Amino acid sequence: MAAANPLLVIAGPTASGKSALSLSCARHLHAEILSVDSVQIYRGLDIGSAKLTLAQREGVPHHLLDIREPDAAFNVADFLREAEASISDIQGRGKSCVVCAGTTLYLTALLHGLVESPSQDLVYRASLEGRPSEDLHEALARLDPVSAQKLHPRDRVRLVRALEVAHLTGKAPSLLQSEHAYRTTKHAALILVLCWNRKDLYARINQRSQLMLEQGLVEETRALCQRFPEAKQALRTLGYAQAMDFLAGKLPEERLCEEIAMQTRRYAKRQMTYWRNEPAKRGWQQRPTPEEAAMEIDALSPAPRGKSLKCMRVLSLSVPDLLVAAERRISTLQEEIELWYVDAAALLAA
Repeated sequence: MAAANPLLVIAGPTASGKSALSLSCARHLHAEILSVDSVQIYRGLDIGSAKLTLAQREGVPHHLLDIREPDAAFNVADFLREAEASISDIQGRGKSCVVCAGTTLYLTALLHGLVESPSQDLVYRASLEGRPSEDLHEALARLDPVSAQKLHPRDRVRLVRALEVAHLTGKAPSLLQSEHAYRTTKHAALILVLCWNRKDLYARINQRSQLMLEQGLVEETRALCQRFPEAKQALRTLGYAQAMDFLAGKLPEERLCEEIAMQTRRYAKRQMTYWRNEPAKRGWQQRPTPEEAAMEIDALSPAPRGKSLKCMRVLSLSVPDLLVAAERRISTLQEEIELWYVDAAALLAA
């Protein structure tokens, strides 16, 4: 059963403009923003996570930013506990909640709840510690090809957890997820997914990668490493991982920007694959147009060889028109989750 007071969720790939649109929505609705980002929860990880500054956030309360030190453990269960408390607080004061969703795993858990899984096995985790991430990925592929396909070979945190769950339950993590099936809807929501064509999104990613270095990403990373030498989980993320390789002499300076941009482009591609495929699996209603204002564009991924591209239908609206349409739709949502694909370039051009 979905909770009352539907959420407005701003989603899409990295560098798509989620933070800016979230601010516009929050100001229009006199709402507060809930950050759903697995990196922005950490204090001090500002440049590499593209965290809004205090000046940019002025007048709009933000929740779940800077809530942990970089060396603190944090997982999806921790996030869900913090997020539900924040939503209760926001809505208990009569305010609306705008969700700025960067981490799809966290968002899915927020909307549908968690798959029940066992607690940690520290002895088993210790047995994995010395093994390269690529070996862990191969081990998971043998146990659970479905889960392995979804995880990057260097996503050590999730690889270890998947192997741990398989070890403790005797079941593949993907099987546990399919049994859960995200059948319960905890929060009604309207999700706005910002879509760019691939060329323009990649240009934004390249530009942002360069800007992060100019703003002091390497210096920020060096300071974090010195202050928090055990901050392994936080500093294995995009931007920080490459900066650490540079500081360790593993990556020459002339390749640093391109390496960050390349890894970010790959991440963005996986994110848009999620937004193309997952909504139907979750039973979310995909209504690309509340009015007759849709167009066909390639939202990111090129067509596989020999196959035609199934384009998403994308709303082409100005920011004011989108805000009015979204506010109207939220007022009528009951227990459903509805998703609109939005042409992000049109929002900027209007």
